[in-house]
Amino acid sequence: MRRSRNAEPIDPGPVQIRPRQVQFDFSDIPLHWIPGHPVASDLIGLLNIGVPAFERWTVETFNEALPLVKDDKLAEDMRAFIGQESIHAANHERALRDFMVANGVEPTAMLRQIDYLFSKVLAPSRSTNPKRRHNHLCDRLWLIAAMEHYTAVFGHFALNSAWDDYGAHPTLVDLYRWHGAEEVEHRTVSHDVATYFSDSYWDRLSGAIFAVIFLFGAFQSGTWYLMKNDPQVEMTWWQAQRARWLDAKHRLLPRYWEAFGKETLTYLRPGFSPDEVGSMAQAVAYLASSPAARAATQ
Repeated sequence: MRRSRNAEPIDPGPVQIRPRQVQFDFSDIPLHWIPGHPVASDLIGLLNIGVPAFERWTVETFNEALPLVKDDKLAEDMRAFIGQESIHAANHERALRDFMVANGVEPTAMLRQIDYLFSKVLAPSRSTNPKRRHNHLCDRLWLIAAMEHYTAVFGHFALNSAWDDYGAHPTLVDLYRWHGAEEVEHRTVSHDVATYFSDSYWDRLSGAIFAVIFLFGAFQSGTWYLMKNDPQVEMTWWQAQRARWLDAKHRLLPRYWEAFGKETLTYLRPGFSPDEVGSMAQAVAYLASSPAARAATQ
């Protein structure tokens, strides 16, 4: 009997995080890659706009922190994490260009805002005071840890979504599941790094508050921007919200109340561990079977 994608694979034991080369062909994919579900297609498609800048900022911040880490195992995990995030950024940038822009999406205004956030607002501190620079680095590391909690939550969702049941394009299904599986695979790294530099619940709390407000606002405004500029769709804002709710009911999107409510409370619980999010066995099993990962090794 063929194993269901929702079945729990065998526990792989300790997993060594490693970057994987992948090979995607983003040509000739319709903008509404989940047929008949433009809101779900656009909302998930926002990842191709936001991920590259976020991942590269994360890499830059980790490279800033890495020389200060004296724990050999943590440093090794950070290097592998950096490798994975760099590959994520490159492939989502390709998806933006070869899939979304090729379908007429104009992302310039959104990209300008995202670039300003990560290159200006969240840039390294220019203070001459070493303590202030260190505290600023700790703040950014905890923000990354919070953001990575939500990417792991998305990864778990992607691996268990119903996209296949609704005829979603297999290339984009693989893109989001491959990325999501690696987010689950390295789910503990950013939390471990932030804790190494500042084991402070209040730093975790402040990072989470910024992250959840930013992500909720970005997905709401970004999806509406794409919907307004989509010539194939005519929806009011309320119609788009209802469509999002229905898409979440059908497991085409995460439920907002779970992603931004329940999962935020989980993250803020004092005894929280990133191991609670998703299944390592499921993630590793998908990475071993991902068409893009297999194509890159042939």
